Amino acid sequence: MAEHFMKHMAAQLAFYLACILFKKAKKDSSQWKSCSKMSGPLLLLAHQSQPPEDNVAWLKDLPITLANTCKLWIKDGHLRKSQAGNILLGLNSKKKFMDFISPLLVTKWQDELFKVLTNVKQDGLILQS
Repeated sequence: MAEHFMKHMAAQLAFYLACILFKKAKKDSSQWKSCSKMSGPLLLLAHQSQPPEDNVAWLKDLPITLANTCKLWIKDGHLRKSQAGNILLGLNSKKKFMDFISPLLVTKWQDELFKVLTNVKQDGLILQS
């Protein structure tokens, strides 16, 4: 159960970070290209994580309150997967989004993501709020 929960939380975090990037791009339209490019790997991570099935054996053995909590995060996982897939399809329909982000996937995109999320200047020492 703990492994499923950790995968769920990592995927939820990836989805929420992608949403933060889109909100940032909405406020400042000049950042749309970099934000949409950086949201691609996050949305892929959020979409690829599968929530566990409703009828697994360990879920049936849990106390009722914990079972209800697990069913809630399974439902949230399905919702996240649906939303991430819908956003990816929408981005891909306008132009070849996967071709746009594929060069990013073979680099250290996590460092670039940190820079975009925190507005780190070139020297890497000064953060803007």
